[in-house]
Amino acid sequence: MTRVGLARRHERAWRWWDNPGVARPLVSVVVVRPGDEFEAGRPEKGVAVRVRCAWENTTQGLPKKPITELVNAPNVLFVRPDSGFNTIADLVAKAKAAPNTLNYASPGVGTKSHLTGELLKLRAGIDIQHIPYRGGGPATQALVSGTVQLASVALAPVEPLIKAGTVRALAVTGATRWYSLPDIPTMIESGYPGFISETFNALFAPAGTPPEAVALLVKEAQAAMKRPDAIEAAKKFGYKIVAGSPEQMTARLKTEIEGVRELVARAGIKPEN
Repeated sequence: MTRVGLARRHERAWRWWDNPGVARPLVSVVVVRPGDEFEAGRPEKGVAVRVRCAWENTTQGLPKKPITELVNAPNVLFVRPDSGFNTIADLVAKAKAAPNTLNYASPGVGTKSHLTGELLKLRAGIDIQHIPYRGGGPATQALVSGTVQLASVALAPVEPLIKAGTVRALAVTGATRWYSLPDIPTMIESGYPGFISETFNALFAPAGTPPEAVALLVKEAQAAMKRPDAIEAAKKFGYKIVAGSPEQMTARLKTEIEGVRELVARAGIKPEN
């Protein structure tokens, strides 16, 4: 949606890469280089930014000039309808009564969905086993088939299953309830203050980008995300448009990095080889 909006608003060339079918940990980052032709960086570079910061306790490689947080989306914690769990409280009560008997699926080690599950374990004081899969689809199928008792994945692909009654959502992990699922509580409403775990896409410029280019990117990106076609695309893919200021993006990134670093250390998460 960003590529379409920017291309339509601006005559300069944009180059984009994508990596279909890959479960992307934490955040996709678009890097724009200074010059006549702006270049959008590979989404997996965003993975390196946050995962390296978390696992190696460094901010080396972090883009220096945040432009804007483009969109974000919550994860969802869900179970089978016959699980006997109607709320997060039900799940936590069972996990405490019978430690090490429950497990949960995620799209893979280091994904935001994985970190959501680990954050639940730490905040609730429970011990449930993480079962990583290679993507949200296999993780969801494992839940539907009864292989696992709980799943944590991005909300959008699971929303049709929730509405159809194929799975039962216990909570979403955004700051507020999701607009198209108003009956599903947030983790905050479920008794966990400050529990927000979102996937977000952001636009950055590397160090050395001229201030006038940064200002232009901020203006054009924010305008592009307000286009009706961008808004519709965001809804289609399960995102909420943010298009905030560089200052808001800087504050968001600082909070995210510090939170992820602490969570990774406390949970003992290690990168896969």
